[in-house]
Amino acid sequence: MQVITGNSYSFCGGYQIEISSDPSADLSSCSTLGFGWSCAGGAWAIAPGETRHDKVLLNYEHDLSKAGIYSVRASRTLNYGSAAADLADLSSGVQLKTESLFHIVVEDGNPENLIGTFQPYVADLQSKDEERQREAARVIGTLAPPFLEDTILSMLGLTS
Repeated sequence: MQVITGNSYSFCGGYQIEISSDPSADLSSCSTLGFGWSCAGGAWAIAPGETRHDKVLLNYEHDLSKAGIYSVRASRTLNYGSAAADLADLSSGVQLKTESLFHIVVEDGNPENLIGTFQPYVADLQSKDEERQREAARVIGTLAPPFLEDTILSMLGLTS
């Protein structure tokens, strides 16, 4: 089957995320913003038994700056159809909505532990996979501790 995809951080991604720290905040990737807009996305072809994963950085649009336990309600609406369908048919086709409620624990970061945590993202900046590069840049740009200042400056082309 095929599933329409869009940027996880826009209304085209089909996500709605609510976090207990900011229940009055706008919903992430709010699909209601998409009315009258066009999502020039693509589609994933998913084979029987195959699993696809999509990552969403929760604190990209939500305040998780304080240590604590947060409740997260996340849902995603996907349009899908047969592997032979074109995008226009998929857009007006069958929808599937999934929803989950879970809790996360945010702890104060120890600088020594953060080095190892950020190491894979720094490495992914050099990946040949553009999606991995974008996600690494998003994580570093959003969360980077002070020791990654040189990395951020190099991402901006401000170092020699």
